[in-house]
Amino acid sequence: DCVVIPETRQLSHGSFHRSLTNKLFQERDHLKVMLWSFHNQFLKYKMTYHPCEHDASASFISLHGFENENILETQVASALEEAKKQKVTVLIFPELTISLNVEAFMIKTLAQSNSYPLLTLFGRCHRTTDNTLDVNEALLLDPKGEVLCQHTKLFPFSIPKPPLGEKLCCGNTLYVWETPFGNLMPLICLDFFHDTVLP
Repeated sequence: DCVVIPETRQLSHGSFHRSLTNKLFQERDHLKVMLWSFHNQFLKYKMTYHPCEHDASASFISLHGFENENILETQVASALEEAKKQKVTVLIFPELTISLNVEAFMIKTLAQSNSYPLLTLFGRCHRTTDNTLDVNEALLLDPKGEVLCQHTKLFPFSIPKPPLGEKLCCGNTLYVWETPFGNLMPLICLDFFHDTVLP
């Protein structure tokens, strides 16, 4: 499925979204996108491996957070501060990097600032569903930290050596958000390259 979120629908959400649309319109001539990579050598994932029922040599991996979230929170705070200082239009964090606690911190920080970045896109760490499958999601936030779009990864990754992959509850919807500077469609990793997504 493909869901288009037109500007007219955004405007119907009230004066704040009208204000956001106006700000994005003004950004068209000097659009700034900041890609923020973390210093991974300092971050320690909480990783869990699950055996594959059909192949004893294969396993599934879950990345549910970090042992040292305080370092991650400090880096996110630096990214938000730098994005505000540089008046960044879109701030992007990598896939599987934002834990629940750091997500709450980010939303609170954005709500208190309510300026730049105008849009923040980030990948949540894996979340486990009731049926033991993981969910891999990307969220797009407005300047107040409110969710504009929530994308669930469509296709899990896997590698042949060693046999390893994600055991995902996959999404089935593409979200296209119409903005004054072009259409935005959050995708995660293999979503970009799969036959059903490519034109």
